[in-house]
Amino acid sequence: MEVAERHAEKKSIALIEAYKKEEKVVYREIEKKKAEQTHERINFDPFEEKLKAKIHELNRGLMDIEIKLQQALTDSRNAFFRHVQ
Repeated sequence: MEVAERHAEKKSIALIEAYKKEEKVVYREIEKKKAEQTHERINFDPFEEKLKAKIHELNRGLMDIEIKLQQALTDSRNAFFRHVQ
């Protein structure tokens, strides 16, 4: 069970770090737009949508990991109870 927990933790950390990298890219793009700005208003909607999509992707990935970890826990408990009986 500990192996499954460690594996899940590593995968979660990797997903979060990948999101943070993508977030930094989007923020750099925003800063670039601000620097290039003359007197036109910047449309931040595409950036917002991009980040929302990445957040949704991160949530799905983390939920998948959590479900697999819960399944491993259930399997481990069931194996233990079968062994005890």
